[in-house]
Parts: sequence; structure tokens; C-alpha cells
Amino acid sequence: MAIDEQREHAPLTAQQIAFYQAFGFVVHRKAYSQAEVNIIERDFETMMQEDRQGQPFDGRDRQAVNYAHVRNPEVRELTRRLDYAAEQILGVGTLFTEGASILLTGETHWHSDLGWHPSMLGGRSQPPVAHCYRGLCADMYLDRLTCETGCLRVIPGSHLLGNPAQDLLAPMHMDIPENFTADGRIEQFDIMPSEVPGYAIESDPGDVILFSHEIWHGSFGGRPGRRLIALSYKASPTTDREREYIQGCMLKKQRQAENVT
Repeated sequence: MAIDEQREHAPLTAQQIAFYQAFGFVVHRKAYSQAEVNIIERDFETMMQEDRQGQPFDGRDRQAVNYAHVRNPEVRELTRRLDYAAEQILGVGTLFTEGASILLTGETHWHSDLGWHPSMLGGRSQPPVAHCYRGLCADMYLDRLTCETGCLRVIPGSHLLGNPAQDLLAPMHMDIPENFTADGRIEQFDIMPSEVPGYAIESDPGDVILFSHEIWHGSFGGRPGRRLIALSYKASPTTDREREYIQGCMLKKQRQAENVT
């Protein structure tokens, strides 16, 4: 499919963009046809097998392969569709910063990718630059996932919360283990992480979930081996710190591409 056709195939509706802005996520249902999913899936399996040197996935540790390792030009062209969807939300000049093919293991506790950082608790210190820099993830799961089988969960609207409200969610963060009791409950709220009020985003292969770097999210009840392609984007940089961050991302991508070739 030509680039212009990819761009035409990708667009989110005005309603979907408004939904994202209000709630911090949107699901682009059937962004890829079954035939296209088959192409992406074959490339995914080949890539992961090569990374494991032909060994079976044991499910104990997450396997992640940088998306620079995608060598199939057809797959590279298909993922451009996500570039255009991200551009619709983040604006002209949106940049793809990193991506990975991942085999997941177990649960992922609640966290915010780049909207909250332990250093921000109480405003004691300045967070890393990326945590203040608007961006999003585009995730495509290659398995049917439901609330019971480890689908992504989000807390809608949490991407709009100010620092004081973010601090109220901090006890859920996986990087602060002292906030959890011996049986895994969140001590401050006296509930299991899976009981936190949120929205379960059930999805089928071919669906794409776009969500803000600042939204709180997690997953629970999933089996090892759930297959995920996760791509990350940033808006066009507007400050010196953001430009420095992007330069670092581009240098990292260049080095990864050189290692592949």
C-alpha cells in the first residue's frame, strides 16, 4: 500500500480524537485487516525466535526486541499507519521515538509511563524531561485479550491530573514497593491492584490502542506469552530540553539500526 493510501487508511475521526483528549486513550478498532495482521504476526514470531536463538519462550522473563530489528519492508510500511494516527493527536512534526516487540509475563502494576515519577512526590525535585513532554503509545496486541486474560486497563482522565492529584495515586506505583502489603494489597487503599477502579480495554488482533504517556494503566490476570507491539511517539519539541531529549532518541535509534545491519 502506498504512503498516501496508508495515510488515508489510518485517520481517526474527529470524535475519536476528542475522546482521546478527554479520557487519555482511544481504541482504533480493526486498524489492520486479518491479512495484514497475518503479515505482522509472521514477522513478530520470526523476530522473537531469532532473538531466542530458536529456544522456546519459558515465560519467566519478559522478552523485548527493539523494533529497529523489523526487516520486512511490508511490515515497516504497515506500521506507518500508526505514525499517521499519532500525528493526528500530537500534531505536525510528531516523532516516532522507540518501539518494541514484546512477549509479556504476568501482571503489570499501575503506573504512568511518563506523567509521574517518584521524584515528583510532594514536588521535592524536578522529574526527568520526558515526564513533562507530551507523547503517546500505540499498542497492538496479537492475541484476543479480555478483562480476565490480561487486557490493558486505564484510569480514564488521569492524564489531566495535576501534581497533587497524581501524588494521591502514587501508592499504586510499582516503583514504590513499600506501599504494598505482604499479600500484594495497596496498603493506603486496602485493595488489590486489580480492584482499582478503571476501564478494561478488551481488544482483538488488528485493533490499536493509543494512550497518553501520562495516563495511569496496568494489566492483571494475563498468562505469560501475551504478544504486544508497542510504539512510542512524541510531539514536535518546543523547548531546549525537549530537543535534547529527541536528539538522544534519534542517536539511540541510529545505533540500534547500525547494530541490525
